[in-house]
Amino acid sequence: MKEVSLSQAQHYIPKFYLKNFATKSRGTYYTTVYDLKKDNIFTVSIEKIAQETGFYNIKFDDKLISMESALSKLESNIAPVLKKLIEQMNPNILTKKERVYISNFCATLMMRVPRTIEIMEDINEKILNEVGQRATPELLKQLEFNKKDKKIHLLNMLKKSIGIFSPIFFNMKWSISQSKFGSFIHTSDNPLVRYNPIDMRLYGNLGLLCRGIQVFLPLNPYLQLNMFHEKDYPHIDYFSYLSKDNVLFIKSLLVGQATRFLIGKSKDVFDVREGMCKEGNIFD
Repeated sequence: MKEVSLSQAQHYIPKFYLKNFATKSRGTYYTTVYDLKKDNIFTVSIEKIAQETGFYNIKFDDKLISMESALSKLESNIAPVLKKLIEQMNPNILTKKERVYISNFCATLMMRVPRTIEIMEDINEKILNEVGQRATPELLKQLEFNKKDKKIHLLNMLKKSIGIFSPIFFNMKWSISQSKFGSFIHTSDNPLVRYNPIDMRLYGNLGLLCRGIQVFLPLNPYLQLNMFHEKDYPHIDYFSYLSKDNVLFIKSLLVGQATRFLIGKSKDVFDVREGMCKEGNIFD
């Protein structure tokens, strides 16, 4: 991590990705956002969404340490590869090095979003509830996460994410799906979503190595990258179409796994209502 001199607004969803869900006007990219907490829709510059001041910074003994520069360098390699994937609509045309870049992108997306902190807080709360009155005050104090503890843990996981998760993504089967005319995809503040049709009950079924796992990343309003283990889905081609029901299912995953914001090109793309599709399989 590199020492920096000041805190600044830092995007947890990269701007080069947000541009795919934005419209350019007078040199500025604008996107439409659905705020799930406030239940309202607004238009905003991509400079001001999916970002937080000092998100990748932490202060130690009056020194400000940041991962921003390392992530920026990574993103500069990923952006042209993602553009190529969108234009060609075929993951098989990527070179090994390009496939590594996309794998790294997906690995960091898993860790660099606010949902990661939400999950940490949820796990910590469950531990505290389980320990309950049996714990000493000293132990409870050790178990409690303060804001700095969360940031340290997040940055450590982000540093390790490429080494741990990128090889898994790299070895998955990749395909591209295109939405049919009239159906549009949006993204969110947690764009890499997971689904598994296999119920493993108490063991959980959303781990990247779980049998049946499916991973989806919206690329723009019309295209989506799918990743899965070929042994579980041996007959899937590199390209397919998404029906309206498929698109609704993907939107339901994005809504369910978002922290707060859905992000799209226009307000018409959002479909947030009671009874959204909660189960499905785009690999029918």
